Amino acid sequence: MECSDRVSMRNRLFRIAMSTVFLVGCGTSPHKSAVEKLDARILIQSPAQLGGKGIDQVVGSLQARYGVALGTSLSPLVNARQSITLDDGTVIVQTLTDINAVGDAARDVRVDVAAQPCLPIARAAAWIHARRLSATPGSEVISGHVDYRFEDAQVRIDLTGEFGGKECLRVIEIYRQSQT
Repeated sequence: MECSDRVSMRNRLFRIAMSTVFLVGCGTSPHKSAVEKLDARILIQSPAQLGGKGIDQVVGSLQARYGVALGTSLSPLVNARQSITLDDGTVIVQTLTDINAVGDAARDVRVDVAAQPCLPIARAAAWIHARRLSATPGSEVISGHVDYRFEDAQVRIDLTGEFGGKECLRVIEIYRQSQT
């Protein structure tokens, strides 16, 4: 009987050790997965390169950054007063998803970017080969802006920035093109 108690004890210790190894192995990751890693370049390039799948990846990454469940629309109610900093230092001050206002084009994602640190809009536009549409100088009443657009069969991406000086990126709007 003493022998069977030793074997039983060894089996229990073995199971405990293996469970511990399994739990520690599953709980740690040596690097961030592609979904977790998010910088301005990924935010802009993924939809341009992957279409709808890229939009879904970006939205999922943003939801993870805001700490909300997948499928939760990001809105001022969800991200109120909660700026997030991307891996490259770009600061997002507000994110909206699933915007379907009546009479408005259905945007899938709108991201408002902080003025500082400045991400030059021309650099961001170059990542996706967006073309410059317009530049409107400001006045005493309104500030000027510069607009770029990328468009293909699956997505449209509009980039808006400040006009003059550094021309920093301020707004990213991503639209899923209707497949008609």
